[in-house]
Amino acid sequence: MDKIARKVMGLDEDEELDYNKVVERYAHLLRIYANNMTDEEFTNIDYYKSLNYSFNYCTGYLLNEYINTDLDNDSLRLKADENEHYRSILESASKVVERFYNLGDENMASMMGASFYVIANAVYDYEKSLEDDNIKILS
Repeated sequence: MDKIARKVMGLDEDEELDYNKVVERYAHLLRIYANNMTDEEFTNIDYYKSLNYSFNYCTGYLLNEYINTDLDNDSLRLKADENEHYRSILESASKVVERFYNLGDENMASMMGASFYVIANAVYDYEKSLEDDNIKILS
């Protein structure tokens, strides 16, 4: 699993997994998917599954607790202003969603948009918990 996840994410086998690098790499790969893949490759859901599973693995299963969670979208703009990784993932994901719309696949655009939103929220919540822990330690 480790070798496959690293390969999908474009990380070296012996490279230490760095959370920030993994999140930034994920957002970068979404932009590549949106801009550089053929239509046939782009619409193949297996690529996204592999990428999302690999992201989950490389972040220490960050997404596991969010799989069946209802998300509050009222604070979308606030979170994007507050957290660079959140904003980066959503900006990249919007390109993927837009391309699905341009290809006339509105159902896939909606499904992919929702899954990327879950991922962005998991990243935001995780990073916010780290900030909160640091504040408690400093207090």
